[in-house]
Amino acid sequence: MKRFPHTGRGTLLNHIAQVIPPPQVAHLTGVIIAKDRLSFSTTRSLLTTANTLAFTAGCPITLVQRKDQQVDLPIVLQDGERALRAAPKHFIAPTYDAEPNISKPSRGAKFHENAGGIVYDPAKRALLFVQRKDNLRIGTPKGHREAGESLLVAAKREITEETGVADLEFIARLPGVQYLADDHGKLPKKIPHHLHNFLFRRTSTRVLPRVMTGEVANLKLLWVPVADVKPPKHLHRDLRAVLAQARAILIARGVFKSRKARS
Repeated sequence: MKRFPHTGRGTLLNHIAQVIPPPQVAHLTGVIIAKDRLSFSTTRSLLTTANTLAFTAGCPITLVQRKDQQVDLPIVLQDGERALRAAPKHFIAPTYDAEPNISKPSRGAKFHENAGGIVYDPAKRALLFVQRKDNLRIGTPKGHREAGESLLVAAKREITEETGVADLEFIARLPGVQYLADDHGKLPKKIPHHLHNFLFRRTSTRVLPRVMTGEVANLKLLWVPVADVKPPKHLHRDLRAVLAQARAILIARGVFKSRKARS
């Protein structure tokens, strides 16, 4: 599930403003959104774009709900201008008509990409993993990349959805992992999956509600101290190199000092 409504609005929009410079939209005097029932992802994308335009232009924004699919533009503009005068807003908090459309590989897919990663918490001096409750296997929070998402955005979203840990700052890219999976029986056979891993730093203690699917409910959070050179007993063997690389990056960048360096 996307967490835009819960994101620090000023921080997020200031970052986006660097991509969309204010002079490009400085001529705007108002932003009017007109929509009927839309999918979760479309609603999020529409409102994110509209809020960004209003923020970078410094103009008010309003939302006009349309129940009919036939849009009469003059009426929409008239209703929108009336709303801008009566109750101007500078941010429209998203409300959703539909549940998140979590993407899954098609039954005929031959290859699928996942994204996830490891989170370093400076306060805990530990790295975040997830552990299955049924078989104790340890892995990284991860999930399918949705259409139009970058791997980095997908990794952040999936980590927050599965763990609730928010406010992640990108540090580095980690080695990828390839494996075969049938997505818990949802596919007729196991197909190759490529897991793209990233290393993040946790920048706050904020925790959001986890998206409690059956799969996520079977996961518990596991914080592994960075000082532990030996990987956890039940860590997936393909992730041991990923953990070692994450530790090496943190040490090289001075984020964390190894025992040898401290001694």
